[in-house]
Amino acid sequence: MELVSVIIPTKNSYSTLASCLDSVKNQTYLNLEIVVIDGNSVDGTREYCEKNNVKIFSSDWKLLGARYIGLQNSVGEYILMMDSDQILEKTCIQTCVDMIRRGLDMLCLEEMSLHPKTFIEKMYAADRLLMNQYAELQLDPLYGTAAPRFYRRSILEIVFRAIPEEIFPFAAAYEDAIVYFEASKISSNVGIVRKAMRHQEPKSLKEVWNKNKGYGKSARQLVRTGHYKVLLSNKIRFRRSRGISKNRILSSILLMLKGPAYMTGYYLQ
Repeated sequence: MELVSVIIPTKNSYSTLASCLDSVKNQTYLNLEIVVIDGNSVDGTREYCEKNNVKIFSSDWKLLGARYIGLQNSVGEYILMMDSDQILEKTCIQTCVDMIRRGLDMLCLEEMSLHPKTFIEKMYAADRLLMNQYAELQLDPLYGTAAPRFYRRSILEIVFRAIPEEIFPFAAAYEDAIVYFEASKISSNVGIVRKAMRHQEPKSLKEVWNKNKGYGKSARQLVRTGHYKVLLSNKIRFRRSRGISKNRILSSILLMLKGPAYMTGYYLQ
């Protein structure tokens, strides 16, 4: 039975981490290791991981660099790159392993929102439903919005050797798209796992603003290096879909809320 390494970057993630880790530990597939890369949290995240016997490493690098450090400190044949606000469905990893065994190299994991209540959460839920409805339209590594999270280790090792080391410390915006962009140069064997996980969404406009402002700042730093310009230029767009629907309207409103925050981070540093 192949070992699956679950790599989770954290930064003051205590409020969502328990549900995330519980969902990993309760998988039907049992041969797992959890590797947390913590960005110097001050909210009890590290203490919680230590209390629950989770392998944890410290780094002030952003998401892309944290994934890289996680890969370096893991030994699994397969790698699942999670976020600390995601919750896996119980059979998710078993399904991923079965699909990889049949010849795929990487898998996108379909996400649904977890119990959306606020208007912000409902917009995120609509956005995810729209993406899931037209998932096949989103698989293009350059123009699409989907990106794999479950990989063969051998693919990721090549990918991270190809990514310029200078961007590891700050790259947070579209880090999963960068990984997919490089992976697509190696293999086109990508699949989709339906209803794979749930996402604990931002609940307020302030959370949306701060998150996307940070992404804008990261994107600006990346553009200044000259790397992945063509990738970034194709990522700010409305979701692909056919016709007008409630989900498309809510998704478009969400993008219009994200946009000013992103541009503020991008231009006003």
